[in-house]
Amino acid sequence: MTSANPENREYADSLYHMLYLCRCAVCVEPASAAAVSGMDLPKVFARCCEHSVESMAFEVLADVLTQGNLQGQGELHTLKNSPLIKEWQSRRDSSVRKAILLDAMRSSLYKFLDQIGAWHVSLKGIVLKDLYPKVGMRQMADNDVLFDDKFREQVRDWFVAQGFTVQLYGVSNEDVYLKEPIYNFEMHTRLFDGDRHSDLQRYFENHRGEFLRDEDFYLYLVTHEFMHYRSCGTGIRSLTDRYVYLSHHHLDFDYVQGEAAKIGLAEFELASRLLVQKVFSPDFDMAALNVEEQKMLDYYLTSGTYGTDANGTENALEKKTRATGSKTFGKILFALGRVFPSRGGMAVWCELNAPALKSRWMLPAAYIWRIARSIFVSKTARKTQNEIKRIWKY
Repeated sequence: MTSANPENREYADSLYHMLYLCRCAVCVEPASAAAVSGMDLPKVFARCCEHSVESMAFEVLADVLTQGNLQGQGELHTLKNSPLIKEWQSRRDSSVRKAILLDAMRSSLYKFLDQIGAWHVSLKGIVLKDLYPKVGMRQMADNDVLFDDKFREQVRDWFVAQGFTVQLYGVSNEDVYLKEPIYNFEMHTRLFDGDRHSDLQRYFENHRGEFLRDEDFYLYLVTHEFMHYRSCGTGIRSLTDRYVYLSHHHLDFDYVQGEAAKIGLAEFELASRLLVQKVFSPDFDMAALNVEEQKMLDYYLTSGTYGTDANGTENALEKKTRATGSKTFGKILFALGRVFPSRGGMAVWCELNAPALKSRWMLPAAYIWRIARSIFVSKTARKTQNEIKRIWKY
């Protein structure tokens, strides 16, 4: 991000300008008209889309564009009715509308769950969105709900009756229901996949019906964030989420650190929390970050909402290398894992891509079909080729 290459410099600037707008939004501070005038707004908008923070950034930008003290900032006057600002506002309006509709649908779902006696807990964005200063500021891709798995079949039938399509059911720790154009519900029977994250699932098993303390919910947020961080990466919204949660709760960090140590996350929790505290402090100065904090911030900023394939490959290779003590064996194990995923991983893949092959008797055919798709389906083939290149260069 700090390369002398002008294109890299412009890319870095657009990321830090996005960060500036998000900081102003969650800290409820007005942005400087002079600072906004110095931004390449089309590039900033592109970065915001990559991180799913268009709505958050627009709330700040709109205040700048409508304030009356823009003398000498002529370019901002012309922006008000530009196609860029209209599209940006449309994204914000869509986020507000989606938040309202999801709230209504979720209210109906919870009413049904209460009627049948199924306990349920709101997760992640459902809780966090209400901590942001304005409705729709925290964009929602889906609704995550933890619920009593004894009622799994009844919940599926309810979603089908409401016109939802069943995308995933009964093959992992979450069932996924979709309804165009905006509804996406992920119904969790467990907080984590027991096949891939058994230690985490065992730790959180005692919190199935409720999070006993605010600290427990915070630990879940940190754990979920870390899984993305160490996989493909996670973006600026993870930092704003953590900031708004910490701003609304006074936590016992001795308890947090003690519990985080039990699941191996004490170092990450502390480092990322200190980063959040610095980045969202009123007198934030980039120079105040040490080398490791700057590196961590840049990783968040360059990862986007759901991370990148490049991050995912490199992080997985590093994990395998540490486990084997050898880059060569690490590469071999990683490649074998990609060609022959676990039975649980294949069950999910089949449900999404080849339902006819999801029977355990069809497992050999499923593996062959998956390999064929990775070679001959253009989009998948390109991804496979890029992954091979990354493995080779590692």
